[in-house]
Amino acid sequence: MKRHAAAERGAVRRPFRILLVGLVAVGLGVTVLFLAAPDAAAEEDPQRWNNEFCLGCHRAEGMQTTLPSGETLSLTFDEEEFAGSIHGSLEMPCVLCHTNIEGFPHPEITATSLRDWTLQRNEGCTGCHQDEFTDTRDNVHAAALEAGNTAAAVCTDCHSGHGATRPVAHSPEVPLTCRACHSQIYDLYQ
Repeated sequence: MKRHAAAERGAVRRPFRILLVGLVAVGLGVTVLFLAAPDAAAEEDPQRWNNEFCLGCHRAEGMQTTLPSGETLSLTFDEEEFAGSIHGSLEMPCVLCHTNIEGFPHPEITATSLRDWTLQRNEGCTGCHQDEFTDTRDNVHAAALEAGNTAAAVCTDCHSGHGATRPVAHSPEVPLTCRACHSQIYDLYQ
């Protein structure tokens, strides 16, 4: 009986163990990112850390809300996209990025447009990727955003949180990602 209870506790705590998120080649160096285990309060509410709990609602097709701009924000989670991502392969819990979600009903969505939503969600990346976020603070996109150009690219414009793949140095996909906004430059380059 004790073995069974210990096995159940281990199954519940498995997502809480320290995860090696990945090795990211950065020039000649290597960045190693570790995620610490959630605090004791989080372990007291294992349902909050269970993606199946979230997917109980968010796997439903057509789940959406209308923003004040009149745009539609999809709230349906693409399980296949996530399964093929680096975050999915590590079985990262939804609430690791969606830190403001602590139960139901969820906090009200304050975004007024899809762009506003993107800008708000972009901050969620900093929990695990603070160094990368800091490194981008002096690039042309950050400068444009700081100058008031809300169309300037942020992390989540190029790196989908649900579909992020392992970075590959000199990948042919990088220029294709840039092409989404810079097609004239890409075509000239090509």
